Amino acid sequence: MSSHHIVREKQEPALIVDSLSGFDAELLGQLLEWSPTIIANKESAQHLLREDIHIDLIISDEHNGIQQDQVSVLYADKASFKETALNYLIEKKYQAANLVSQDHSLQLLQRFAPFINIVLINGSQRMFAIKSGFKKWKAANQKVYIFDDQTNFQVKGLKRESHVCYTTVGDGFFEIYFEKDFLIIGESL
Repeated sequence: MSSHHIVREKQEPALIVDSLSGFDAELLGQLLEWSPTIIANKESAQHLLREDIHIDLIISDEHNGIQQDQVSVLYADKASFKETALNYLIEKKYQAANLVSQDHSLQLLQRFAPFINIVLINGSQRMFAIKSGFKKWKAANQKVYIFDDQTNFQVKGLKRESHVCYTTVGDGFFEIYFEKDFLIIGESL
């Protein structure tokens, strides 16, 4: 890629940091590569600031949250940190966000998937919503998790291992087809 590549505001996914406990520093570096908008809670903000990582917005449930120069603070009244951050990004017309959290909240993904593309990364797995006809290349014997037991869906290139776990049958593309608006899937990092 050219060193003259221009990154427009909101072109890259925002980064919401809920928890960095046990999170791989190299993966965090990859998420920070294109200087995304970074939203943190009080706890993760302290970690990021120690690492000299610029934060754009801190969401706090206390009126007297962290005060830093050139960092905005948003008070979260009743909603959770993650809900407040996602609502903020939707209001500001962001198209996508990476959410670093130890919480495996499928309900959060399902609730916000119609409004913003979210990738939930918990350190060992990445979860996200897909549309029917989703295709992705993976090496053989890789795990793919399909978190939906209500929908009739068809897969190509995947073999069912357990209730939600599938394995790629060979090097190449796997495909998932279904009739509802979206489906939540996961993959190991």
